[in-house]
Amino acid sequence: MRILQLLVEALLYYLACSLVAKQRENAPGLLRVLFIVVILAFVSGGVRSVIGVSWFSTIITAVVSFFILWVGLGVGFFRTIIAALIVALLRKLLEYVFSGGQPLT
Repeated sequence: MRILQLLVEALLYYLACSLVAKQRENAPGLLRVLFIVVILAFVSGGVRSVIGVSWFSTIITAVVSFFILWVGLGVGFFRTIIAALIVALLRKLLEYVFSGGQPLT
């Protein structure tokens, strides 16, 4: 199940980067995006296992993840922010659709 979540997350980032890239040639490839998403999963899990689950670990994970996305995807600073927002919205939409229309928290 975790592999499927990584693949869906990679597809969401791939779609978002394709939408925000200046040119189609500047968008990162699917394998590159999948590699970045796997790195994000390891960093997120590592920070949470070392620090624990708290507001501090959430902030550290968000900052480190943003810099990994910024450098790894190579679409630019503001386009990385826009891509991350698009992925967050698409993720919430998928949660809503697959939860049977239950209100999201």
